[in-house]
Amino acid sequence: MSLIQEIFGVHEHIQDVCRRFAKLGYSAIAPQLFIRQGDVLGLSNIEL
Repeated sequence: MSLIQEIFGVHEHIQDVCRRFAKLGYSAIAPQLFIRQGDVLGLSNIEL
């Protein structure tokens, strides 16, 4: 079972729904689709 985030990300409601599916025995994930790792301001070469 995969839950998709709303425009505001994976907030408490999405996390709660995911937990409820997991408690029912499903493998449930709710990925953060629009998250970055690292500081993009430190990039010296950005290719378009």
